[in-house]
Amino acid sequence: MNEGTRIFDVTIGGTPAIAPGPEDAFSAAYPRLSALAAGADPASVVVAAVGPDGEVAGAALVAARSAVVVGRHSECHLRLPHASISLRQIVILVRPPDGGAPIVHLWDLHTPQPMLTEGNRPGGALIVDGATCLTIGPYALWVVPARGVAGRGWPSDAFAALLARPRVQYLDQKPPEPAMPHAAPARAARAAHTGDDSWGSWPERTLITRVPPPVVLDASDDGPPVGSLRFRYAGQDERYQVSAERLARGVLVGRYDRCNVLAADDDINAISRVHVLLVRIGGEVWAIDTASTNGVWLGDREVFAEVLDDRCSLGLGTVGWLDWQAL
Repeated sequence: MNEGTRIFDVTIGGTPAIAPGPEDAFSAAYPRLSALAAGADPASVVVAAVGPDGEVAGAALVAARSAVVVGRHSECHLRLPHASISLRQIVILVRPPDGGAPIVHLWDLHTPQPMLTEGNRPGGALIVDGATCLTIGPYALWVVPARGVAGRGWPSDAFAALLARPRVQYLDQKPPEPAMPHAAPARAARAAHTGDDSWGSWPERTLITRVPPPVVLDASDDGPPVGSLRFRYAGQDERYQVSAERLARGVLVGRYDRCNVLAADDDINAISRVHVLLVRIGGEVWAIDTASTNGVWLGDREVFAEVLDDRCSLGLGTVGWLDWQAL
């Protein structure tokens, strides 16, 4: 489990129902969210899922530079047991702020039922610099900076907090150019709105940037390669070159068909169906363990959300290796 991540998991029962609305879910989750945020590092984020019965199904405090996986699998950090939820549904990564709100990256892991934003917009992948509410099946999932929805702490009640919430603005962006960080589109949009390029104060509005979701790992790719991958497992040896756009969207590696690794050997079960997400954010290439059963390893050290060197080899369970080399 990630350092800096505390988990509270409550199984809910009942039949499928519509997820609660953002306001009702926020009111239900507010005591848990505010309790998690109390005394937390201001660069961290609190997350809570509320089920159709109005009860908190699970919550987590996520430190900067760490990640949690939400899904039905027992290895998920925030487990939602309803049958409509995929075993591994979404990944949430928190990046430290540059004076303002932490930057939160969310990826749907090629699931049949992607997450929806508050306006019921499909969200294959999102970048958020404030508080947001997502719908995942019958759950409402609130993601809130530990500094509160307005960056000024947590009022005594949820209604006061919602009144102070900045307005939400949605942006649709393509993946960044090779030298541009993911946060740049949001920063540029904010500068155009406020008239300056200050990043040191809390934003006047929450910016949610929708970017293309992760893609399967296959032999076809377009654009000049920025890195190469070598995937070794059960006697197989596969090599890929990855473009900047492909890597900025994210590459899923595993044995499920959405990852395009379809080994039939029983030994390959040590590699999870969705084992790891490899993604480039700015000048960094991240490897994020997507709640795998047997872990992701750098040498003898298990890693959960790790920035990779220009050349390294990741162990996937006990039978697979993913070699990364920047070009």
